[in-house]
Amino acid sequence: MQNKDLINFYKFIQANQINEANNEINKLLQMEPNNFLFLHCYAFVLFQQNNFLEAIKVFKKSIALNEEFLDNYFNISLCLIHLRMKDEAIFYLKKYIDYKQDNCDAYNNLGLLYHENNQLEEATICFNKCISINLNYVKAYNNLGATLFKKDLIDEAIHVIEIGLKIDPSFIDLNLNLARCLTRKGYYLKAIKILKNLLKNNPNNHNILALIGDYHIKVGKILEGFYFIDESLKIYEDQTLYESKLLSYFYKEYLDLDNYYKDIDKLKKIYSKNSIVRNQNNHFSFDKQIRIGFISADFREHAVSYQVFDVIKNLSENLELKLYFYFNKLEEDEISKSYK
Repeated sequence: MQNKDLINFYKFIQANQINEANNEINKLLQMEPNNFLFLHCYAFVLFQQNNFLEAIKVFKKSIALNEEFLDNYFNISLCLIHLRMKDEAIFYLKKYIDYKQDNCDAYNNLGLLYHENNQLEEATICFNKCISINLNYVKAYNNLGATLFKKDLIDEAIHVIEIGLKIDPSFIDLNLNLARCLTRKGYYLKAIKILKNLLKNNPNNHNILALIGDYHIKVGKILEGFYFIDESLKIYEDQTLYESKLLSYFYKEYLDLDNYYKDIDKLKKIYSKNSIVRNQNNHFSFDKQIRIGFISADFREHAVSYQVFDVIKNLSENLELKLYFYFNKLEEDEISKSYK
């Protein structure tokens, strides 16, 4: 009877008509406010509307009416993942898995949370469990490969990733992670070849473009590297990529000051959107103070030292950094003081 009542609701959900689904489930709840399945469906609508805290409350209300309806635990974990409440999400996923041990998505999500917490052994177990349940669950090969990479088990990571690529050669993250593994072993040209092939079918993927650019720079092909980085930045203005590009100007045979200053201005505009640079997606952030040391006195008057100072100075205008310049002694010398 309940499933029949929800036929229209499920049709709206499948058609991604969330407002219509919301209206439908609220009508049903008016008739049966304590129906655990209706409450679960209403919470799912709240989840789709990104109202995660309210969704958790309603999922818990559904649990209070029927503790054995396990989808509530899994969906609460999804809400908590979106809220970046990792430990709480782990708790609900483990509770779900205690009763239902054949859901690859549950093990995969749990593995990703362990990976983020740097609990790499636990993550490895979860991804292997996914594969044991479903040999074609390609995401598990990618995530297991990334975990092995993080454990510095590069050959094992490559082996796992290549198995995943046999299942789905077009899986973007598998190709990206294979390229990262190859560069860890010093095979930059192989990595570039893989990424260029991947780019043919994904010409607007900024991550592919950025990696190709970075790897070109690392093998000394600066102009080619800048081309791909610029193409990536046209699609997505990534703060860290701009920072990396600015530092890469120093590898060029001739310093292109016009474009160098243009990129500084673009980076300053990105900084201006946020009063404080935060660590996002594992990107680095700057401390409030930066101390810069020079090994030799000669380098202090080198053109590169002035360019380094110029980069840091522009950052300091936005980040309230305090600069210190030293060379091979504790006290600052007169040249260092003049920078201030």
